[in-house]
Amino acid sequence: MVGIAFLRGINVGGKGALPMADLRAACEAAGLTNVQTYIQSGNVVFTTPATVMPRAGALIEDTIEDRRGFRPPTIVRTLPQLRAIAATKAFPSQHSMDGGKLLVMFLAKTPPPTAAKAVAALSTDAERLRLTGQEVFMHFDHGVGKAKLSWKKLAQAVGGPGTSRNWNTLSRMLELATALDSAPPR
Repeated sequence: MVGIAFLRGINVGGKGALPMADLRAACEAAGLTNVQTYIQSGNVVFTTPATVMPRAGALIEDTIEDRRGFRPPTIVRTLPQLRAIAATKAFPSQHSMDGGKLLVMFLAKTPPPTAAKAVAALSTDAERLRLTGQEVFMHFDHGVGKAKLSWKKLAQAVGGPGTSRNWNTLSRMLELATALDSAPPR
């Protein structure tokens, strides 16, 4: 089964330094196979038996903590889940949006019933947010670097932090995972 892991806080602002070779080695030590990483921010595709998939994130966290002394929150989605996320049209004009300004925040747990309304209330004309399942879709007209969004309020609205990736990264992870899924077994 193909999985995609998104690690939070890897190689950001001088914290959570983890070279991708070390991340791949940690994932392999956790029992994952066919491990590939993408860019330096903690994006991993891998294969594992279906019985292991529900605990793959914890296995990655445990192994990194044992090897590196810190525990990065790790959110895992299966390939069918990532395909469904990529097929979601959170905004009417999403197909024409700049992939660097469209982000998806992956949540570790199901948000509370009040979350959708609370997330929508954080939207502005230039910053649109929509909760769909365990993901928050966000579009920043002026880019995330100039966002006025309170990430703390967003985390409170959804019942905890998540980790975000822009649409370009999500699309690349989907490509890698799809290629891994169609590759002959090793």
